[in-house]
Amino acid sequence: MIQTMRSFLASLIIFLGTPLIISRAATTEKEVWNVADILAHLDTTTQIYGVPKAVVLDGYSCGFFNGSADAITVAKNPFLGATSFTIQVLIKPDSTGKPAQRFIHLEDKARRRLMVELRITDQGQWAMDTFLNSDKGSHPLLDMAYVHSCDQWHWACLVYNGHTMTSYVDGKKELSYDLTFSPMIMGSISIGSRLNHIYWFKGAIADIQFDRKALDVTELHQFPSQRK
Repeated sequence: MIQTMRSFLASLIIFLGTPLIISRAATTEKEVWNVADILAHLDTTTQIYGVPKAVVLDGYSCGFFNGSADAITVAKNPFLGATSFTIQVLIKPDSTGKPAQRFIHLEDKARRRLMVELRITDQGQWAMDTFLNSDKGSHPLLDMAYVHSCDQWHWACLVYNGHTMTSYVDGKKELSYDLTFSPMIMGSISIGSRLNHIYWFKGAIADIQFDRKALDVTELHQFPSQRK
């Protein structure tokens, strides 16, 4: 009888403990991925395409992507169930890259999608293009009047506060749009291209920061030397 009761209690603890563990994993407020670290410590959630290289540039550990075949796919969605979020990506775009490039493509199994992209001008500068899509609607944020230097480090950022998407580069606001976006379910993220392996990014990506809330402008990374 005593043994039976012990077995029942042990089973109950496991049963009750499981959703708590899942809940904590699904509601981590902040995650920071270093791309060089991803390449150095591959696991079963990660798939490599081409030969992205772990390097150190200007003192930053990062991954370098060749713009034609290099990408990383991680079977994980840091924004699972989030009603608001912020993504910040530390990038160094190469001025010899192709005109249209995608360096972040997060998509869930219901085809809800978050993308952070860039367009390179004939003058060797780049403009950021961000995009959200769900069953509630979709919208891009792109204005070629907002251009930035290639071959230098920048923080690319998209914030969604539950009703408005806003883009920032180096902590400075660029564009915003009111959009209803459904919370995402399980999915995957591609780093260095779209998930279907087109529009390859050429350059370096160091850190990707995921916050499961809308950060205030004062909380955003301003320049690479001002990491938080």
